[in-house]
Parts: sequence; structure tokens; C-alpha cells
Amino acid sequence: MERTISDRYDDTEYFIYHNGEALQESNYESLFKSCLAYTVIYLFILCLGYLMFDGLEFYPAYLLPPVILVLCRRLLVTLRDRLDTSFQRVRGITFAYYLVINLCIVFVDVHIHEKESLTFLPILFLLLPMLYVDSFPVVFAMEMVFFAESLAAVIVMGRGLEQVAKDSVAGIASLALAMFCYWGVLNAFAEHSLKEKSLKEEGSTDLLTGLLNKISFEREAKKFLSSRAPGESAALLILDFDNFKSVNDNYGHLAGDAVLCKFGSILKSNFWAEDIIGRVGGDEFMVMVTGSRSDETIAKHCDDVLHELYITRIDDIGGFSCSIGVGTDHARCEFKELYETADAALYVAKENGKAQYAFRHTQQSG
Repeated sequence: MERTISDRYDDTEYFIYHNGEALQESNYESLFKSCLAYTVIYLFILCLGYLMFDGLEFYPAYLLPPVILVLCRRLLVTLRDRLDTSFQRVRGITFAYYLVINLCIVFVDVHIHEKESLTFLPILFLLLPMLYVDSFPVVFAMEMVFFAESLAAVIVMGRGLEQVAKDSVAGIASLALAMFCYWGVLNAFAEHSLKEKSLKEEGSTDLLTGLLNKISFEREAKKFLSSRAPGESAALLILDFDNFKSVNDNYGHLAGDAVLCKFGSILKSNFWAEDIIGRVGGDEFMVMVTGSRSDETIAKHCDDVLHELYITRIDDIGGFSCSIGVGTDHARCEFKELYETADAALYVAKENGKAQYAFRHTQQSG
């Protein structure tokens, strides 16, 4: 049970982390919606109070929450137009917003229900998780701060201890219900997000090696090339397994698949985590080296791959090799030109006897 809860918590944290930009937008929009929602609910309960409690006097202060809500909405519009609303900044704005609204509503709630349990407070606890999506501990911490603020406010306003105790029980009950519901909703979001991620990965990866497939590799490589900073170099490696057909013919396709899987693992272990690696054909692989790296550093990558591949043994088969063509660019060329440059270098490596690498620079790089 503990392991399941731990896994679910990790899933929710992953969901929050990888959907921050989308959540930032939806959370900020929810603040606008909450202004309207709180105003309608507040006015409804206020009218209900006048219908239920004879002799209830009207105080101008009862209009304070709607006025504050209108001002908050105006402020939210201004902040959105003038500030870069990052996820953390939206979190801070949300926290400050609910602190103010919570205090105003508690103030009016105490005046209307002097001898009865508070009505607005439990609703306030239930609404936050419905309108704001964040990490479970963050939302829980917010709710606890709001609860402490509300409790302090009713005590300062001179509410009797018996009523404070009843308010505390109602607040804790609504808080517990709110967090229980939020845990369920957050898990549903996370599960849906993970399913989408899984489907996306299945469509973008090579099923045998787990590397990117041809379409996904080219998409990611083009994205990198178009987004690199001026002066940032790039290198594309085309790796072609030497004499792979003989492995299949002599030892069978299962042995051939095992060799390809091992080749993929060798590439992942010898290049950096941010490099883009894919299997783009039967025995052909590509690596897009991201970030500026010298020819000597790239040559070291190639030497390590050739050495590790050569000493690899699978079912008593060994002595594997590959040919590597390296195309480098310093002038922001497009993928097609860089690919043609690396392909020309691969041809040179094969013509010179295979089991080696060759470099070629794009024409724009000189």
C-alpha cells in the first residue's frame, strides 16, 4: 500500500513538473473565474442569511468581499499585462489572493453567524483545490495557512470558545474532504498525462532499441539546429554497422537483434545525456551532438564507441565494428545539408576500409 501511494505521489509530481507552463496558464485563468464564483456564492449565501435570520441588520462592511474581488480581478489583469507570469509567480499571486479573500470572508461570516457555525469558511476550503492545480504538499500547506489565518481571525474578533471549537471542527472536516478529493483529481490528471506520454513515446521510439525512430530523430535534430545560439557548433554522426548482414545470415535474427540493442546501449553510454540518438534504419544509427564540442572531443566519442563495440561479445560472437561519418557545422546550416555532409564522410570511412570514422565540414563552415 505504501509503495502504491509513493508511486502515485511520484506520478503527480512528474505531472506538475512537466506541465508547469500549461498549468500556469490555467491556474491564472482560474483566478479570474474564482472572482466571479466567489462573488456569486457569497451574494447567494448573504441573501439566504437574510431570509433565514429575522432581524439581521445590514452593514456596509458586508459588501467588502465583492468589492475586494472586483479590485483583485482588476489587479490580476494588470499583473498579467505587465509581468512574466511564471509558474512560481502564479503560485505566489494565488497564495496572496486567497489570504486576502479568506480574511474578508471570515470577517463577514463572523458578523452574520454570531451564534451559528460559519458557512463561508468550509466552502472556501473546498473551492481552492477545485480552482488551482499544484503539487499536493503545496496545496495542503496553503490550506493549512488559510485555516490558521481563519482561526486566528475568529479568535481576535471575540468569538466564543465554544463556537471557535465548532468552527475548527467544521474547518478541519472540510479541509480533509477537500484534500481527499484533490488527491483523487490530481491522480486522475497524472494518470491521463502518463498515458498520453506513453502513447507519444511508443510512436516516437524504435521498439527494438528504445532509441528515437527516424521521424522523431529528424524532428528533434531540426528543432535543435533551428534553436541553437549564433556561433554554436553542431555535429551529426551517421553510424553504419559493418557487415551486419553476415551476423543475421550466420547466427540468426535473434542474435542480430541482440547486437543492435547492445549497439544502442553503447551509444547511450558514450554520448552525453542531452545528445540526440536514434536508430534510423536497419543497422544505421545517428547521433546529433548538441552544444559546442571540439573535433578532438567528438573523435574521442568515436574512438570509445569503436573500442567498446569491438570488445563486445554476444553468444560467443565478437569483433564487431562500425563506420562513422561525422558532419560538423559552425554556420547554422539546415539538417539536410548537415546530413549530406555526414553521409559524405561516412562514404570516406567505408572506402578507407571500414571500422573507422571520418570528418567533413559543411561548405558554409569553410
